[in-house]
Amino acid sequence: MNIIEQIEIKNFRSFGNRKLESYKVLKCQSLNIISGANDSGKSNILRALNLFFNKKTDLNNFFDFNKDFFKKEEIDEKEIKEEIPNKVRDTLGILVDVNLHHSDEEKFIEIHVEQHPYPVNYKGQYHYRSGSTKQELKGTALDKFLLQKKGKRWDGAPVPNITINDFKQETFDFFRKRAFKSQRIDE
Repeated sequence: MNIIEQIEIKNFRSFGNRKLESYKVLKCQSLNIISGANDSGKSNILRALNLFFNKKTDLNNFFDFNKDFFKKEEIDEKEIKEEIPNKVRDTLGILVDVNLHHSDEEKFIEIHVEQHPYPVNYKGQYHYRSGSTKQELKGTALDKFLLQKKGKRWDGAPVPNITINDFKQETFDFFRKRAFKSQRIDE
């Protein structure tokens, strides 16, 4: 049984965030052997795992941005302006504008995201966070979530291909009684 199926390391020490900088995606098995030449990143794989599980890169060292974050000397501006909007579109399904800014000593990226009236999905899935727990919303819970975000309730959502003639009179009587009992309507 594999506890970890895959490890992907980006922007950490010797691992960049683009294929040109050879970020690592490792397919894990029941037993894994890490081998390679000196200074090829073997220890950085273990440090990345330690950071993920223990919030430390080494035994007593927490993440140090200046030391542990991958730094690339030269940024390909055209590649960034194309890559980021495409990744955001493919992952979240929204469009963003990317602007590169320069100051005397630094370059930085501005990502402009328009406000959205509807929930944003992540790779086609909707998630809900409660405290430290993240759950994927499915079925009835997803329906309720999406209706709430639109300011509607289940009984106010239209159902396609159904007419009033498809319902029985007993059904209307039943719902009228329930609505009166819950004080949603007057008798």
